[in-house]
Amino acid sequence: MLEFFKVCAFFFAFYSAVKCETKPVAMGNVQTVINSAKLYSEEPSKNYSATALWCEVKKDKNAEDIRAAKFVRHHDKFEFPADIDSANRAYLNFPKEASASASGKYRCEITLLDGQTIVGNMFAYHSAIINNTNRWPVTKSEDDPVLIYAPAITAPLESDAEIECPFGGYPVPSVTWYKDNYPIEFGEKFHWDKETHVLKIKNVNVTDAGEYRCELKNMFPLVYEGPEQTYEAKLARRLEVGSNLGWILPLIVILIILLLLFIIIFVCQRCQKYKSADYNVEARERGLHNDTTPLKNSV
Repeated sequence: MLEFFKVCAFFFAFYSAVKCETKPVAMGNVQTVINSAKLYSEEPSKNYSATALWCEVKKDKNAEDIRAAKFVRHHDKFEFPADIDSANRAYLNFPKEASASASGKYRCEITLLDGQTIVGNMFAYHSAIINNTNRWPVTKSEDDPVLIYAPAITAPLESDAEIECPFGGYPVPSVTWYKDNYPIEFGEKFHWDKETHVLKIKNVNVTDAGEYRCELKNMFPLVYEGPEQTYEAKLARRLEVGSNLGWILPLIVILIILLLLFIIIFVCQRCQKYKSADYNVEARERGLHNDTTPLKNSV
């Protein structure tokens, strides 16, 4: 009987040990925010702070030793080696100059000493922003704090026009287009290319001239599980429709240049011919005075 109880006690202890054994779990700060107050990429720098994503692996409330760690950005699969501190935390640091292109969803991958790889998803948020990659001279609106103006563009009559609205941010901002403050309906006339961020207008006419404005909006919490904040950015540009005879002016300029070139060549040739005819006048006169040919009597 005693042996029976010993066996039962052994199996109970073994079962309890197996049952209570916990698996390693990835933990971290889940999210961070990069420069949430910027309106456009070339906006003068403010007092932004550096920030970071960090993660660790815990088992029985203890941080596991890390052999290697990296962060993988979801949208382009780009890998970033992690910085590992003495407390076995893996960090992906964002400098205060970090741009919206650094924002997005990340996957933290930690490899433990025993070869296990533990993963967890994390997020680096950035407010909706105008990416002024073309470095347009922009002007901020005096009435709307989230509106900027870019230079006007001109399209010939009956041509196809393109208006860019380059943007960034995470979550990916929603985009709404307006013409003279009226919403644009996409279809055969207007097409929004989500890949190139270009509004395409087919066969423009004089009624298509006006102010076009794209409005960006995204939302995210400043702290994990906190209330979501809304961020907006707007870009306005005028479209001017010109004559479809716009090619005439360049043609006239080319013809004028060709005419001037012809005149210059003609004048140069005349000058050269004049010089070649007159340079030996003295020799010709001397030849006339030294002429010994006798004159014949005509009588």
